[in-house]
Amino acid sequence: MSDVTIFTLLAFLPGLLVVVGYVWWNWPEKDGPKAPRGTVPGQGDSIVEGGGGGSHGGVTTVTRVSKDPQKYTREMMPRGKK
Repeated sequence: MSDVTIFTLLAFLPGLLVVVGYVWWNWPEKDGPKAPRGTVPGQGDSIVEGGGGGSHGGVTTVTRVSKDPQKYTREMMPRGKK
């Protein structure tokens, strides 16, 4: 083997391994997230808190989301379709 071939292998092989490892590590799962999502249907509301921050202060919002699937659907429709 020549010195150029050895240098090429030593220079590009670790980079190739890093790229392959990064893609393998971040590959999305086939079945989606394993944790249960959403809430169980029922009476009442769930309270969802969220917010964002800026350089001059933050904003906090509180939203009530109905646990009743029918009421939730009606609330999520656009205003003109209700």
